[in-house]
Amino acid sequence: MGIALSRVWFGILILIFTDSAGDVLIARGMKQIGPVSLQSPLKMVKLIGRILSHPSVLGGIGCQTISFVTFISLLSWTDISLIRPAGALGYVMSLLGAKFLLKETIPLARWLGIGVITAGVALIALDEVNLVDQILPFLI
Repeated sequence: MGIALSRVWFGILILIFTDSAGDVLIARGMKQIGPVSLQSPLKMVKLIGRILSHPSVLGGIGCQTISFVTFISLLSWTDISLIRPAGALGYVMSLLGAKFLLKETIPLARWLGIGVITAGVALIALDEVNLVDQILPFLI
């Protein structure tokens, strides 16, 4: 079980980093491109071409592709009830990327929400190694 658990958690780390890197790269590219609005069909085609040829957007799409392939691989190795909650750490990484790479201002409520997500993922990780069953009797 230790080897499978290591493979799963390694895959989850790849999922987290590639998903959040993709989000941040696409966000950076779209901020550089500017606001998108409905226009004539010809202008929309040109805009889509501009979006799909932007280096940051392309890098983000590449990262999202790796994330998707990792996700479907993980589904063949373990339960989605582990993958999706653990993958929520991607929200933490995206928030950090927004703060430090995109220079966004992050309100306190979002930081608190990320703290709740992190605590939830920690519980899931502890449960995976059966530490919850060992620790819970001491807390009750």
